[in-house]
Amino acid sequence: MAMTNASALVAPTYAAEKMLGTNPIAVAVPAGNEAPFVADFATTTAANGKLEIAQRKNEPIPTGWAQDANGNANPGASQVDVASSNTAVATVALATTWDATVGAYYPVITPVSEGTTTLTFTDDATGAIKATAVINVSKAVISSVVTSTDASSYDPATAVKYVVTAKDAAGNPIPDGSYTGFYAAGYEPTSNIGMQGFAVVDTLTTTSGAQSSTFYAPVTPGTTVTISAGTMQGTAGTTTPATSFQVAALNGSSQGAATFTVNGGSDASAATDAANAATDAANAAADSADAATQAAQDAGAKADAALAAVTALSQQVTSVLAKIAGLAASLARIIKKVKA
Repeated sequence: MAMTNASALVAPTYAAEKMLGTNPIAVAVPAGNEAPFVADFATTTAANGKLEIAQRKNEPIPTGWAQDANGNANPGASQVDVASSNTAVATVALATTWDATVGAYYPVITPVSEGTTTLTFTDDATGAIKATAVINVSKAVISSVVTSTDASSYDPATAVKYVVTAKDAAGNPIPDGSYTGFYAAGYEPTSNIGMQGFAVVDTLTTTSGAQSSTFYAPVTPGTTVTISAGTMQGTAGTTTPATSFQVAALNGSSQGAATFTVNGGSDASAATDAANAATDAANAAADSADAATQAAQDAGAKADAALAAVTALSQQVTSVLAKIAGLAASLARIIKKVKA
């Protein structure tokens, strides 16, 4: 008999948090002339190896082999129901379909008309697991186009995001895809200044109704960049759409124009003027400091001269006092002799 533990992958009964290993147990019992009894099993609903194999093959697992973070058992595909909140926009098959290529279940949706509907996915076994997704149904016919950049000004050589958004007549984003020949050949949007990453293309490739591209602003401060509009297919004023993906009103129309500036023009001049003024002020302060130093040095010289004069005078006074003391001594001797 052999037993071992493993990393925590198993939630105890009625628990949501994983705390135990699969704790495999292997037992072998000889049976003489008969076949031996051999058992090798995990203490879980399914061995972890079976889950790993299903994951590698992108295959679904049966209900009850795993659970979510809240302790709800995973539903099988046959136990997930899908409902559309607006069947006038789209209907959906009740059961989901397994796609082994991507390893996921998907609902079969049938568009009915333009609009928006919400799909709700429910585990019909427990009702505990629910998820929603919003679906837009639109026609692949462009009715309006809007162009923008993600800012009106940029620092030199920084990334610029250029976005072209297309919508249908109901105002919904057009379906994802590539609309080849969106601009007439030779009439694509162009820029007045060469920019790294900016490319002239005639195809509109959209995700959620928008095409975004990134290029880099010029390095010269103060530059104004103008992206000229491109011209769509057809002749303006005609009533027949020039392509299958645009309304007649867009025939020959100009689309894709955008303008932005590069920071650092007048702002840089103002900054330079301020720097020059600060330099002038610093120079003036330095001159004042030099003048103060010279004055201090002059005052020091005068103080030295005055000290020398006082010292000399002190020496003279000392000499005079010495002479006076000598005369006083002589006078005292004379007076003594006279009295004698």
